[in-house]
Amino acid sequence: MSVYTAVDAGQLENLLREYALGSLKDYQGIAAGIENTNYFVRTSAGEFVLTIFEHAGIEDLQFDLQLMEHLATAEIPSPLPLHRLDGELLSSLVGKPAALLSRLAGHSPRNITPQHCTEIGHWLACLHVAGQDFPLLRHPPRNLSWAETVLNKLKKHISPHATTLLAAELKFQKTVPRQSLPQGIIHSDLFSDNVLFTGNRLTGLLDLYDASVDAWLYDIAVTANAWCSMDDGCFDRRRLQPLLLAYEQIRPLSDDEYAAWPAMTRAAALRFWLSRLQHQEFRRPGELTQIKSPEVYENILQRRQSEPLLRLDSCG
Repeated sequence: MSVYTAVDAGQLENLLREYALGSLKDYQGIAAGIENTNYFVRTSAGEFVLTIFEHAGIEDLQFDLQLMEHLATAEIPSPLPLHRLDGELLSSLVGKPAALLSRLAGHSPRNITPQHCTEIGHWLACLHVAGQDFPLLRHPPRNLSWAETVLNKLKKHISPHATTLLAAELKFQKTVPRQSLPQGIIHSDLFSDNVLFTGNRLTGLLDLYDASVDAWLYDIAVTANAWCSMDDGCFDRRRLQPLLLAYEQIRPLSDDEYAAWPAMTRAAALRFWLSRLQHQEFRRPGELTQIKSPEVYENILQRRQSEPLLRLDSCG
């Protein structure tokens, strides 16, 4: 979440007239994240989050907002999109689609503990289970075709060594039968800055704008790479084990998922190394933006490639 689009108090006051949320008291841009513009908005009725969508299509946004509403209704700690007076979830601000959502309590954790990982494993599994009866379908936007396109654009901007590593991993991922794994709604971007905690209790799963239908195991791998990697890229089993155990208490994994674990951790590392390189090399102008280090996921990918014996079933 960043601030690419500046808004003023008058524009916000006009937007609030479309909702039953009282009058504007205060607002502040949110610098964390990289995709959309976000503000904290305080009104006489409470505190909310305004999101201005920078490049998503209307069909995708309807999917996102309806999914958030579905999960919140299923008692997943997801922000609840607010309906306008006319019943719609989506608004327009400064010529761009926008939405107001409930603001959840808590803060993103700075120092990730095993207790945090237990909570994240539990709620990721709950999200997967709750999404099984969500009626809409969206294919993964950052699939292997996306990866190949991005890599071709990056070749002129990155080192030959990085190009070789990325191309080799992409070639390997094309041999992995990912579509045969158990599928459903996934978050696909469950980093610590997309989660809120109060103490050791998880209070919010944020930023579902990359959600899609894909292999659940891939989502676990994305989350494990983000929450359980040490500075050198290796897995920290003190964090990985409680995450996986908590997940399986809600949704036990299949034999095929156990076998595919090493490949999925590599797929997750490939995706985020590429996307961070893309953001770094083709940076969009913004008033407040955050660019995350691509080298983190270069290290993680190389570690996952050299850890073939670290199977998921060896971590329990």
